Amino acid sequence: MGDARQSMERTIPGGRLGTVDDIGHAAVYLASAEASFVTGQALIVDGGQVLPESLDQSDLARAPIERPAQ
Repeated sequence: MGDARQSMERTIPGGRLGTVDDIGHAAVYLASAEASFVTGQALIVDGGQVLPESLDQSDLARAPIERPAQ
């Protein structure tokens, strides 16, 4: 499992898997007065994993993309 974890971590620009605390800090922010002007947003807490540049570093970039028939 160590190899799989290291492989996943290499695809994340933040260099590590997220923790429960990472998600908790985002939730605390959204529930705080500092976020009172934030509306209708999706806050992605993933260390940058969904960035297009991060896919270039992963095996996912070489996988074919399945698109629905139109």
